Amino acid sequence: MPGLAAVIGPAFSPDRIEAMIRSMFHEPFYTAHRFADSRLSVGAARVGPPVPSPDPQPAWSEDRTLLGMMEGEIFNGESIRRTRASSGRAPAGGSDLDLLLRLFEEKGEAFLDGVRGRFVLFFYDARAGRAWIATDRLGFAPLFYAEVAGSILVASEVKALLATRSIERTLDETSLREFFRLQTVTGDRTLFRKIRRIPPASLWSFEKGCLTQKRYADPRRLLDLPELEEEEYGLRAEESLRRAVGEACADGRAGLSLTGGWDTRTLVALLPPGRRVPCFTLTGPGRTCADARLAKRVAAASGQEHHVVRIPGDFLRRFPEHAERTVLLSDGMAGIERAHEILLNARAREFCAARIAGTHASQIVRGSSLLRNRLPDRRFFHADFRAFLDDTPEEGAGAFLAGVREGRIGNREILLFLLNEELRQGAIAGNHALELSQIWIRTPYTDEEFVETMFRAPGCPQGARIGERLLHRSTGDRVRHRLRGLFGKEPSLALQQRILDRNAPRLLRIPVNLGEEPLARSGPGGALWRIYAGGLGLADTFHASFEYPGRAAALDRWIRSSHIERLFLGFHSYVHYRTWLMRELGGYVREILLDSKTLGRGCFDRDFLERAVLDHASGRRCHSSALAFFLTFELWNRLFAD
Repeated sequence: MPGLAAVIGPAFSPDRIEAMIRSMFHEPFYTAHRFADSRLSVGAARVGPPVPSPDPQPAWSEDRTLLGMMEGEIFNGESIRRTRASSGRAPAGGSDLDLLLRLFEEKGEAFLDGVRGRFVLFFYDARAGRAWIATDRLGFAPLFYAEVAGSILVASEVKALLATRSIERTLDETSLREFFRLQTVTGDRTLFRKIRRIPPASLWSFEKGCLTQKRYADPRRLLDLPELEEEEYGLRAEESLRRAVGEACADGRAGLSLTGGWDTRTLVALLPPGRRVPCFTLTGPGRTCADARLAKRVAAASGQEHHVVRIPGDFLRRFPEHAERTVLLSDGMAGIERAHEILLNARAREFCAARIAGTHASQIVRGSSLLRNRLPDRRFFHADFRAFLDDTPEEGAGAFLAGVREGRIGNREILLFLLNEELRQGAIAGNHALELSQIWIRTPYTDEEFVETMFRAPGCPQGARIGERLLHRSTGDRVRHRLRGLFGKEPSLALQQRILDRNAPRLLRIPVNLGEEPLARSGPGGALWRIYAGGLGLADTFHASFEYPGRAAALDRWIRSSHIERLFLGFHSYVHYRTWLMRELGGYVREILLDSKTLGRGCFDRDFLERAVLDHASGRRCHSSALAFFLTFELWNRLFAD
């Protein structure tokens, strides 16, 4: 993904900066901005797609003593400029970075008070020989660091730090255990012992070999916000989301990634009056999914143009290339089952320079969670590696989830955990890395004021729902939950339904994906639609699911042999990795997982892994979740650890 890189201190050399740039230069349309001064032993670079504020970097203060480099965006920049102008202060330059430099000159280390955005910053005072590193308030723009020989190295990608060849590639054992249990790494650790992630709301300084770590805001303050009454909560949530949507499309360069669901149609309803943005829906290489057909109706009812963006037809033929690229771009935090994201986001650039997405509404608004706290089938692992995974008691995220099961963790603590661990460390570090490698992403549901309002919800119901979902250990739990959402009212949709009712009631008359019942549709017709569309959606969801009980294998083989899948394939899910790993990609699975290099690492039980690969290919068992994770882990080893 795009980002910053810097070396400060005796370890600086122009060659190290260039090596970091090369490791982050993933696309031919990227640009690289450099600063290097051997006399001062400091260098920095910004690498990635052209920035929304296209002024060259670094930017300098008027007296040429303070320089800055930046990756990301300031969402409320225009508001800050208007406030400055009304108070008679000197105008700032046109870019976000120029504005922040001016604020730093005026306020010192308090310059980020009131600043909202997704960013990482590097400032350097040439007179004092002091450098500052800053991350945004929620930590959604990643930044990693390592200390080497009295110097500090920072980068937005782990691979950029490794490219300097000055950091040992020793694995962090705690992180490795957690990675196998959760498929992510929590806290501020990475998979490498010497590399750590800089926390949210950090403002670190480095001077004369001394690193000072400060926070300009405490994320735990969200736990102490006063609860709102229901009506005030709804109004504040609506207004903060409306402002976030307006800021996301203010520069006229953004398009909306529109689905048929509640999340993005709510964003459409909150677009500024008269504002036209290109809308597009992602779909697979086969039939146009129901999501795209419904999104087209939503766009038409809102007076917006609509496009369908397809996965290219040669995707599966070139999958090994795409899988390796997925692991590389995300530092291993996105699984190979996200490989299509790179291609779809690359094609979205045909319509816009920035993509507005409803990403993470399901977690922040409705309390969904994809996080699990369980290992794959233990029979996959060699006895020694199994003992390694079991060597320590639950800690970090594992201890937290144990507290949820025992009822010791409150709703707000659960929501804060999800924000910090699943979103920031998992989804943001993984999926967003793939998206941002191709196009700017703007996510109104992660706006700071909107997130704060969710913590002030009466009873913080998101945390309660997250807690419930975190306890779903089996496929049966998840199926039962899906059925409840399909055939009953889902109370967690109340906020978005209220926003639609107040701003665009016509959108309530358009069905949503999976056949959920729209509020304005009742009676026999609505029930029949729900049963028909919901049945097809569930069938396709089952067919595309990564996991299902072993007893369902016979049913799945019968569906495939009778070709009934043609009726529903692609109706809801536009990717089908389980069946792809079984059929089109079966040879690739065998080539990687049964390779002597993979089996020689001492992680897997050779006999059981071979049997599982063959059973999955024949349809006798479903092991797609484990096989996809093992493929990701092996590719990560080859790209990062070997």
